[in-house]
Amino acid sequence: MLGGAVLLTNIDRPVNIQSTDRLRLSQQLAAAESCDEITNLLVGAFSPFGYTRFVYGLSLDERPTVSDYVILTNLSDEWMAYYRSERFYERDYPLDFLKSETTPLRWITIDDRLAAEPDGEKYASAWRIVQEWGINSGVTIPLPFVGRYKGGISLVGPPHSDAEAQDRRYLENEAEILSLVHLFHSSVNKSVIARTHFGLSNREIDVLQRLSEGRQTKHIAAEFDTSPHTVEKQIKSARTRLGAQTTAEAVTHAALLGMVR
Repeated sequence: MLGGAVLLTNIDRPVNIQSTDRLRLSQQLAAAESCDEITNLLVGAFSPFGYTRFVYGLSLDERPTVSDYVILTNLSDEWMAYYRSERFYERDYPLDFLKSETTPLRWITIDDRLAAEPDGEKYASAWRIVQEWGINSGVTIPLPFVGRYKGGISLVGPPHSDAEAQDRRYLENEAEILSLVHLFHSSVNKSVIARTHFGLSNREIDVLQRLSEGRQTKHIAAEFDTSPHTVEKQIKSARTRLGAQTTAEAVTHAALLGMVR
């Protein structure tokens, strides 16, 4: 289902999504107010092509003080915790591919690519573990700048699915998939993803917004009928979540990420 319209498809034939469905999807992505809404829309758009999971990563241009990537994914919490604890991002071949390439990476080609690379074994050992977790069929697509954001998306098939069959399906529908990926990247409400990624509360966002407007702590406290001490705690929490050393830096980060105007 895409934007409320049922897609009647034959899995042996290319999928063709109508322009009215594309417009509806674009509008819904722009209006989405939660990551759950965005996830449901994305899965609905790509499940006709066999992709039920994804990793969508965003980075900011030339902003080294901001977290490298803002992530939205429906891969399991267990896998993501393991990925971070084992520092897989240091030997994640698709992730490094995104940093330098502009064409899609079909996962079916990764083994051959790594065999030909001088430091391929660094990636190969990690790639074998990724596959053991059932993350074995997919494609990674670099995405261009949209405003300040660039990044990429990995579309992932069901756990332990037939990688060759999924790759054939991708090739049959490549133009349609790439078109939808770029529509998603250009339309999605990225500030919602950033807010969730950093775990900021609505009140912390509200406080940062007031600070960006030049309001003082005592005035913010009066507006929210709370104490200046409470506002200071909220500011400190926001700084910590954003990895900012100062309040001014936190406000700048929030503005760059689209969370405040």
